[in-house]
Amino acid sequence: MKKIVVMLAAVLIFAATAPAQVMDLTGMIDGSAFGIVDIPTGFTQGDWEEGGMARELGFGGGVSGDYFFHPYVGAGVHFMYHTFSGKDFGDQPMDDKFTAIMIGAHVKGAYPLEMGIIPYGTAGGGLALTEWKDIGEDLETWDIDPAFYITGNVGVMYFVSPTVSVFAEAGGNYILLDGTTATADSEEFEFPKSVPFATIKAGVNVWFSLTPQEYEE
Repeated sequence: MKKIVVMLAAVLIFAATAPAQVMDLTGMIDGSAFGIVDIPTGFTQGDWEEGGMARELGFGGGVSGDYFFHPYVGAGVHFMYHTFSGKDFGDQPMDDKFTAIMIGAHVKGAYPLEMGIIPYGTAGGGLALTEWKDIGEDLETWDIDPAFYITGNVGVMYFVSPTVSVFAEAGGNYILLDGTTATADSEEFEFPKSVPFATIKAGVNVWFSLTPQEYEE
């Protein structure tokens, strides 16, 4: 969290000395890579005794791409990987991990400001491939049926050059696992609830233009 705050502060400092220009995103394509900190909420955070998943903070990463067909609106695809370790059960350490690979699409609304700053929001969804793995004395992996998820984020980008921007964003994810089947060897059980968690992301965008780029003074 401190690193995110420092990065956002750096964005504001750089912005104070940048030329007063507003970018037109029409025809722009960006590819991004980012790191993720996952914050379990609700059922995902709930303790074992409460019937929850008892997850610690999670970590992951991902890549995405966007195309802007309007100065303020674009669409894109994303790939994300998340992994959560389990909380200890009393004095007993838990060695299990819950992982999710999320592949989907989204729409992005952006509002370019002066000085290379672009606040934005995204909304989307896709397919989540999840598993629950116990890596104790005997490795046991529970494969869970693929499920849909929804996601939404808000963030801010800052252009450090005409083709590179850095960004930070926060949002939420909801994997619709309620009622899906988890299977390991010949055993199976019905997953009890859907899986919510919040995310904080930070990363870098590389930009390409399909049209000559213009700025408004």
